[in-house]
Amino acid sequence: VVTKHENLKNRGFPRLSIFVITDTYVDPDSLLDEIHMRVGSDVSISGGIMSDAGFERGSLFWRREVLKNVLIILGIHGKHATGIGVAHGFHPVIPFRVTKSKDSLIKELDDRPAFDVLRDVFTKRGIGEKEIELENLFPRFQFGIPDPIRPGNSWIRMPVFALPDGSLKIAGTIEEGTTVWLMEARGEQMRQAVRKALDLAMGNEPWEKITGGIILSGFSRSLAMGENYFKEVEALRKRTGVPFVAANSYIEIICSREGYRGTGTSSIMLTLIP
Repeated sequence: VVTKHENLKNRGFPRLSIFVITDTYVDPDSLLDEIHMRVGSDVSISGGIMSDAGFERGSLFWRREVLKNVLIILGIHGKHATGIGVAHGFHPVIPFRVTKSKDSLIKELDDRPAFDVLRDVFTKRGIGEKEIELENLFPRFQFGIPDPIRPGNSWIRMPVFALPDGSLKIAGTIEEGTTVWLMEARGEQMRQAVRKALDLAMGNEPWEKITGGIILSGFSRSLAMGENYFKEVEALRKRTGVPFVAANSYIEIICSREGYRGTGTSSIMLTLIP
């Protein structure tokens, strides 16, 4: 990608943007840092992690092969950088303090086992004890981490499974001392996420037209939305009128050329190609 950009930037394609996917879980920040070391910090990057390594079912296609444990980087060369927008549509319900955690495990919320805390919350909401299971309640309920750069916005972290000691494994990491919100998928807000992501992706770029785009949608998003998931797809088609290629992801990654970065799950992320 770097070699090709050197050849193209003097031929009327000065901007390089990158779309990246990998089938195995890696630390997103480390991945972005490594890419920026090669291409420069002013290059926008979007993409995703397509599965958790623990699932042992992720694979990527490359030419005529199906591969595992690989990284694919797509260089997009043009007069302008790609536009990137991400949104989710989850609504904050109640905040908690992460009082004990390690890597992708939330061990305690407010000094109690994490899943015990959530069980109490669900019971108070009238959800029966037999219904309080992760596969039934998630992805409808997930965790939100406040975005330190954009007040009022959150990055979503999906609970994956509960351990016998009440710990919760999540997609991504949460540091001890972080305030997290229990977030709930709300139908209308989920559908409005398409408009928000598209507006963010369009930004103020002086584009003559959009050629197409790439969509990554958190795989649990389709479960949270049910039949409304296809309404979201239709809304996107009507708003843009251009072709897209799409896939479900485990974690979505964004880093704008201005240095804004973040990772989330259950988001819809648009990469618009001018």
